[in-house]
Amino acid sequence: MTTTLATPPKRHSPAALAVFDELDSRVVDVFADIHAWRGWKFINNPKAPRPQSAAVVHEIRATTRWYQSHRAEAALALANHLPAEEADIVKALSDELVDDPDAERHDYASLLGRPLAPACFAAAAIRARIAGTEHGLGLIGADYLFEQMGALIVQATEPAAPQAQATGETPLVIEPTPNLEQRAQMMKQLILDVVTRLPDSAAAMLRGFDCFRVVYPLRVWDEAYERALKGGDRFWPR
Repeated sequence: MTTTLATPPKRHSPAALAVFDELDSRVVDVFADIHAWRGWKFINNPKAPRPQSAAVVHEIRATTRWYQSHRAEAALALANHLPAEEADIVKALSDELVDDPDAERHDYASLLGRPLAPACFAAAAIRARIAGTEHGLGLIGADYLFEQMGALIVQATEPAAPQAQATGETPLVIEPTPNLEQRAQMMKQLILDVVTRLPDSAAAMLRGFDCFRVVYPLRVWDEAYERALKGGDRFWPR
């Protein structure tokens, strides 16, 4: 009788564990900035005009979906330079974005023949710069910010979702996905695996995170906030 032994869990290096903790800490800092942001206060202010609140949420969702479609292309290009196991994680994270039947509709700027808004253009340019002239693995740091920001916002707003839906209040900023926890775990696994294999990638991931943080989420979302409010003549009362 042949006994099949389970594959032992991979041991990750202290450096990998440390860089993951640092990335996680930086995400928490960004989330604190979101709570202090005027758009977050606007959306969660019961006295804010509902049409404007809904417009802000719509614009933020639009920029999030736009970013997802462009992010998938870069992620799949990155996967081509990784070992099979790590590439499989990147592809799994990208599959649902590539297979989204509404992906073309979500690329609003191209659909309408308009140039990208400045902050969105900057977000795309930073990713291209990291991929083209920096250590490409820095994209993992940028993607971790995107993934975890969505997860934290869903966690923060989920308890109030049933009441908001019942009363017709402004919906969630980012829609939860069924595999949110699984995606977070996959991102963690990818970071730990890559840094354990390539210790120098830790600095690249932190730099990628910091570069992307300059424009996302606050600059991109604040641009969406201003765009939404310009669509009407009523503004949030001071």
